[in-house]
Amino acid sequence: MIFSPRPGQPVRLHYRARVALSMPHHGRTGVVLRAGRGPGPRNVEVLLALGPRLVVPRGNLVAI
Repeated sequence: MIFSPRPGQPVRLHYRARVALSMPHHGRTGVVLRAGRGPGPRNVEVLLALGPRLVVPRGNLVAI
């Protein structure tokens, strides 16, 4: 998990094994565009290398 994602940081989407098969973007790489500041769940907008922009929780990101 990335605690403080920064714009421009390369990341990989990672989900737990139980739900990874149902997530179509599991394992894909991308770049952080912007991150929410809270106080609720901290979501991050990611531009995937071969696809669209996604908004995912920061707990599902792994730094590359």
